[in-house]
Amino acid sequence: MCALKLAAMPAAAFVLASLLDLPPIAAGVVVLFAAMPTGANAYIFAVQYQRLVNPVSGAVALGTLLAAATLPVVVWVVAGGVK
Repeated sequence: MCALKLAAMPAAAFVLASLLDLPPIAAGVVVLFAAMPTGANAYIFAVQYQRLVNPVSGAVALGTLLAAATLPVVVWVVAGGVK
């Protein structure tokens, strides 16, 4: 699920930014925000409500590790690749 989020969300954000004809910098920001891993807020809510704490903490950790591999690729794509 984390890999899908880290790949599909930036792709969907890129398509939407293109459809909305956003300026390049705004489109890049939208795509980069979509490429970020799941935040710690999910874990905080899980702990607060005592629901699925272990799976949520694992998902946050895995997403953060996978983002270390996917974010450089997204930044490279947003920056225009090799010129």
